[in-house]
Amino acid sequence: MRLPRISLVTACLNAEAYLDDTLRSVLDQGYPDLEYIVLDGGSKDRSPEIIRAYSGRITRVFYESGGKGFYESLNKGFSVATGEVLGWLNADDLLHRKALFTVGEVFASFPDVEWITGIPTNIDVTGRFFESRLRSWWNARAVLDLKNGNPQQESTFWRKSLWDRAGGCLDTRYQYAADYDLWCRFMAKTDLVSVRAFLGGFRKHDHNMSTLFGDGYGKEREIIRNAHLRNLRGKMRHSSWRALLGRQTHPCIWYDYRAACFKKGDRAI
Repeated sequence: MRLPRISLVTACLNAEAYLDDTLRSVLDQGYPDLEYIVLDGGSKDRSPEIIRAYSGRITRVFYESGGKGFYESLNKGFSVATGEVLGWLNADDLLHRKALFTVGEVFASFPDVEWITGIPTNIDVTGRFFESRLRSWWNARAVLDLKNGNPQQESTFWRKSLWDRAGGCLDTRYQYAADYDLWCRFMAKTDLVSVRAFLGGFRKHDHNMSTLFGDGYGKEREIIRNAHLRNLRGKMRHSSWRALLGRQTHPCIWYDYRAACFKKGDRAI
């Protein structure tokens, strides 16, 4: 099986507390065709020193003078990415062991799958994984319902072809919730496929964006949801959209350890 090139982007600013763990969780995957792009946004702590310690293993590193927003930095990373599959990992989060092999094998095995998300997990400040209460399956109705949270970004990967069809960038008009806007744009193009495997983990601590700017994130998310709903109402006359919102199943991929391969099917909602 030919595994696709995966381009993973990490943008950081004053992230010394967890950055070393994050970089090692990516670089120690051992994935054979990984393009890892790291951007430092003008850190004043030890983040540049930590990045330099891994410079021989990181594909591309950008040291910026500051002033750019988080999503602008991610856009810069994605603009130089050459992989068939894309994703990003925040500078305090982690990948599960062999997660990139799961991602690569899924995309290699199912050419019709364009974006995936894994079983969501959380991490504490010591690096201990624990259960997340986020849902692990998604359809258009679930994404647009603000009570449901978001597909976990650390566990979500997509084909570059989908990224290009959905605009080819994160919308930097949004300071906090550009990820949610991206998921809505992807969902308007194709199903999000749930993979019954652990891919990434979100670190819970007092200084991450969702803790410090939760109110701002929530307000932006509502603005984004309403904009996509208005767009959706204009398309409801198309049977494909009515079917998408009314579906009672969701696409799912799981690993059959007896057959040593991934399998795909629909699961009831």
